[in-house]
Amino acid sequence: MQKYDKLVHPGNYLLELSKQNKSFVNRLKEHLNWNETKINKLFEGKIDFDQKLSKLIGSFFGVNHNLWIDLQKQYNRLILK
Repeated sequence: MQKYDKLVHPGNYLLELSKQNKSFVNRLKEHLNWNETKINKLFEGKIDFDQKLSKLIGSFFGVNHNLWIDLQKQYNRLILK
């Protein structure tokens, strides 16, 4: 995996996507079966991407869930620096 020095929570990537596509938020909320408050916490980086969430997000995008786990691990390593 490529190394980044900028501290970016995986939820921030989802936030950027939501700015580009307004229906994205509604589809993601429906897929996760979450309310607006919980989605916003995810976007703000207040919810970690654990195994379960990573699998749900991975299935939403049709990608391997390890991508989201790796992004979370990278974020956690940068916080510890």
